[in-house]
Amino acid sequence: MLIWKGYGFLAFLFFLTSFLIVELAVGETFYRAHRWLDFFAFVITALFCYFVGKKLNNNKGKVYIDKKTGEEVLIKTTHSLFFIKMEYWGFIFLVIGFIYLFLYLQVDKLIH
Repeated sequence: MLIWKGYGFLAFLFFLTSFLIVELAVGETFYRAHRWLDFFAFVITALFCYFVGKKLNNNKGKVYIDKKTGEEVLIKTTHSLFFIKMEYWGFIFLVIGFIYLFLYLQVDKLIH
C-alpha cells in the first residue's frame, strides 16, 4: 500500500483504540471534563506501537539467490505507516502526547 506496509495500519488502530480505552476506563463525563487524560491515551498508543512494531519488524527475512548475477538478495517484510516503521511511531506518539499535555496545561492556565 501507499500509506502503510505490512501491519503498519495497526498504529492508527492503536491510536483510536487507546482513546476509547481511556474514555471507558474513567467514564464519558469525567473524560470530557478532564481532557488532560488524552496524554495517557498517547502513552498507551506509544507503548503498543513500539513493542508490537519491534516484534513485527524483528524478522530475519529470507535470502534468495539471483539467477543472473549469483548474488544473495535479502527479502524482508517491514511494517510501516507513511514510510515510518511502526516502532518509531511509538516515539512520535509520545512526543505528540507531551506537546498536547504542555499545550493543554498552558491553555488551562489562561482560562483559569
